[in-house]
Amino acid sequence: MQITNEIKEKILDSIDIVEIISETVELRKRGKNFIGLCPFHSEKTPSFTVSQDRGIFKCFGCGKSGNAITFLMDSLGLSYVEAIKDLARRANIVIPEREFSAKDKAELSRNDLILQVLNDVNDYYRKMLNTTAGKIAAQFFSKRGFSSAVINEFQLGYSPDSWDATLKELQKRGFHLELIKDAGLVVNKEDGNYYDRFRGRAMFPIHNTLGRVIAFGARQLSEEDTQAKYINSPQTHVYDKSRSLYGLFQAKNEIRNKKTAILVEGYADVITLHQAGYKNSVASSGTALTKEQLEILSKLADTLYIAYDSDEAGVKATERAIELAIGFGFDLKIVRLPGGEDPDSIIQKHGSNLFKTYLNNAVNFLDFKYEQLSKTNDLSSPYSKASAIREMLTIIRKIPDRLQHDDYISYLANLMRLTNNQIKKIYDEKNTQDKVEKRKNDSLEVSEIVKTSSNNNEKVLKLKMLKEEKILLNIFLTNTNAVKVILSNLQLTEDYFFTEDGKRLFLIIMDLYSSSSINLEKILESPNISDGDKDLLMRLAMLDDILTRETPSDNWQKFGKELPEKNIIKIVSDSIVKLQLYKIDIKLRDLKTILQTDSLNYSAIKEISRLNKKRIELLTYGIKEINKTDGI
Repeated sequence: MQITNEIKEKILDSIDIVEIISETVELRKRGKNFIGLCPFHSEKTPSFTVSQDRGIFKCFGCGKSGNAITFLMDSLGLSYVEAIKDLARRANIVIPEREFSAKDKAELSRNDLILQVLNDVNDYYRKMLNTTAGKIAAQFFSKRGFSSAVINEFQLGYSPDSWDATLKELQKRGFHLELIKDAGLVVNKEDGNYYDRFRGRAMFPIHNTLGRVIAFGARQLSEEDTQAKYINSPQTHVYDKSRSLYGLFQAKNEIRNKKTAILVEGYADVITLHQAGYKNSVASSGTALTKEQLEILSKLADTLYIAYDSDEAGVKATERAIELAIGFGFDLKIVRLPGGEDPDSIIQKHGSNLFKTYLNNAVNFLDFKYEQLSKTNDLSSPYSKASAIREMLTIIRKIPDRLQHDDYISYLANLMRLTNNQIKKIYDEKNTQDKVEKRKNDSLEVSEIVKTSSNNNEKVLKLKMLKEEKILLNIFLTNTNAVKVILSNLQLTEDYFFTEDGKRLFLIIMDLYSSSSINLEKILESPNISDGDKDLLMRLAMLDDILTRETPSDNWQKFGKELPEKNIIKIVSDSIVKLQLYKIDIKLRDLKTILQTDSLNYSAIKEISRLNKKRIELLTYGIKEINKTDGI
C-alpha cells in the first residue's frame, strides 16, 4: 500500500515550509511571501520565493518549484520516502508501516538502511575509542588538545586494527554484506572476499545537514603505516563528496548568524577552531574545493575567510579557491599563516589569540595574488607587469556585483603604481573584445533560429500571456471560494482568454477543479501536465499582492452574492472586460485595414458598427455584458 494522500496532506498541513527552508536558506518577508537566495543555482539577487500559506516554493531564476517534500529531496538528496519520514518526524506524526508500498520499502532500504549502517558503525567506532585497543587514538586526540566535549560533539572514534573486525561486528548486528559494501565500509579483495576499509585509524565522521553520518575521514596513527595519511569514504548513494562540507552540521547556525564562514583544509583544523570559539569553520570533505560546496556556503555567508595551510600545496589550493569563490560574490579574505603552519598547529603551539591576529590581518584576494605573482615574476619588467595585471583583472571580472569592479580597479592601480585610467583601459579592452564576440555569437544564433523557423514554417515569436490572464489564473489557483461564485454566475470558457497559453492553462485548472478542489500538490504530481505547464502554473500561483489594488465593483451586487474577499470581485470583472476589449480592438484594427483598400465593404462597415456598440456596452456596463450570448 502506498503512502496515501491523506497521510501526506496531514504531514504537509502540520509543518511550516518557511521553517523547513530557513534551515538552509536565509529568508526575509516580502508582502505575503518570503524571499531568499536560491539553493539550487548561484545568484546574488534573490529570486527564490516561498509561500507560507500555500506551502510551496518557486525560484523565478532557475525554475525549481515544489513543496516541503520536494525541497528536502532536491536540497538534501533524500528519496521521496526519506523526505516524507523526516517531515513526519518533525510533525510528530507516526506513519503506519502498512502505508509503505513494496516499492517504498525498497527505496527506503537503499538509502535509509545505508545511513543506518553508517550510524551504527559510528557508534561502534566511538565505543572502540574507550577500549584498550582505542587508547592509541585517544592519545592522538589528547595530543591534539581535543577536549572530551569536542570529541563528543564531532563524534570522533577509532577503527580497530584488524582486517575484518568492523565487518564481523556489522554482520553480527544483522547487516548484510551488500549493504555494508554500499556504505563504503569494506573493500573487495582479489579472491572475492572483503576486508575493512578503515583499520587502526582515528575516525572523523562526516554528517549531513540533518546530523546523520554519511561518510568518514580516517587518519593513520602508526608511522609504520604505508598507506595514505588520510583516507576517506568513497562516493555512495548517500555521500556526494562535491556537496559535503566537514563540520557544516555543527557550524551552519553560527555561519548563518554571523554571515561569515572560515574555510580550512583539514578535519583537525575544523575541530581545533570550533574548540577555540570559531564555530563557523568548515572544511572541504576529503576532496578539492568544489563549486557545489561554495554554492552551499554562499546561501549562508557573505564573507568567506580562506585559511589554508601555508605550504606550497596550500598556496596553490588557495589560488584555486579564489578563482572558484569569487564568482559567488563573497567578500573574500585570505588568512596568511607563517611557513609550514595551519590553523590547528598555530592554535596548538601559540594559542587562539595568535590565530585571531592572523584572522584580523587577513588580506583581500588582490593583495594575496600580488604577493604570489611577485614571488615568481619580476614585476619591474613591463611584460611581466602587464601579464600580472591582466591575470588579476580576469579575477575582478568574475565578481558578480559590477559596482565593485571600479573599487578593485582603483585598488589594483595602487598596487601596481599606475593610474586608474591605465588599469581601466586594459579592463575595457577585454570588455570590448567580449562584446564583439557576444554580438558575433548572437548574430549566428539569430540567423540559426530564423533558418530553423523558416524550414519548419513556424513563427519565431510566441505571444506571452497578458496581465489580465495571469490575474484570472492566479485567482483560480489560489482562491477556491471565489472560483465557485465566478463559475456559478459566468459562463466563463477558454474563449474568454486571449493567448494560447492562457486558454490551455485555464482548461487544465478547470479539469482539476471539476474532479475536486484545486490543489497545487496535484498540479506538481500530475503525469498529464507537462513540465513547462507546471512551471507556468507555479509561477502564476506565486504572484503576490495583485488582489489589493482596487475596491469592489457595484455591478457584482446584481448577482446577489457576497464574496469573502470583495477586492477579488472588481479585479476579476475588470480583467474579463479588458480581455474582451483586447479582442474587439484587434478585430477593429483588422477591419479598418480592410477598409483602407476597400472603403465600400458593407460587411466590414456593419461589423465595425456592431463591435463599437459592443465596446461601449462593455465600458458602460462591464461584467453584465459578458453573459450576453452574442459573440465578439
